[in-house]
Amino acid sequence: LYLHGAPYAFAPDVQTRIPMTLWMSAGFRQRNGIDAACVARQGTQSWSHDNIFDLLLGMMRVRSSVYRPQSDPLRQCRA
Repeated sequence: LYLHGAPYAFAPDVQTRIPMTLWMSAGFRQRNGIDAACVARQGTQSWSHDNIFDLLLGMMRVRSSVYRPQSDPLRQCRA
């Protein structure tokens, strides 16, 4: 069953909850003031694919009216 674009109420967990691996080099973390311990703690939280857009915008420091800081899992991990 594929419900792309369907309401969450109908979509199975396998389509809304996906595993994710995030790797950042030590240099990237240092240049961007990212606290590795904070990032590790965020891995224990429940996030969804809906957070990826805001995560990437935040990591790349993209300024946009569509960026939602409250949906960025790493917002508090950046200096």
